[in-house]
Amino acid sequence: LYRYSGKGVWGVVLGGILIGGIQALIALPFLLGNGGAYILTAFDFSRNLLWDKSRVLQFVGRILFQLQSLHLGLLVASLIMVTVFFVRLEREHSFYPGASHTRVLYAVLGCNQIMICFAKAMYTPFLCWYFYSLPLLMGLTDIPPLHMALLWIVQEVGFRAWPPPELESFVELLLAISNLYIMWRLMGRNKLLETE
Repeated sequence: LYRYSGKGVWGVVLGGILIGGIQALIALPFLLGNGGAYILTAFDFSRNLLWDKSRVLQFVGRILFQLQSLHLGLLVASLIMVTVFFVRLEREHSFYPGASHTRVLYAVLGCNQIMICFAKAMYTPFLCWYFYSLPLLMGLTDIPPLHMALLWIVQEVGFRAWPPPELESFVELLLAISNLYIMWRLMGRNKLLETE
């Protein structure tokens, strides 16, 4: 999609078709085997992740966690924030076309951070890849070094399981607040990208 973005709206549409075609090609063995079941399972928004196995949002409680309206609200919020992020990136940093590798990396990691903030549930293995990209993302923003250190400590502590449910919920709330703070700083002006 990045390659076609300099060709206007039709370039973006062409890039989207290319990406969709590659995904359809990857899914082809599953579609040929049992296409109906594959489509229904892949896009089944009614399934619920286990509240007690999640690493985020346990602090909202089991009843709220199971609500479909929470799931839909988080999905809509994530799409809105990703759109705002890319519009600000384009407007303030002339992201497209010909963006540097740093700007592309910032966009990818920033988008991941936004999705982490609004994910309904994430299991520990999913957090592993995110956890190690966080220092790089914070280094690309203008977060002060002291804040980076404190955020890293919160992430390090919040990444682990805490036996009493009340303590687990409190730690996950701190983790959510730290992730929202990082996202908020992503939305601000970035002096690092302006100097390129």
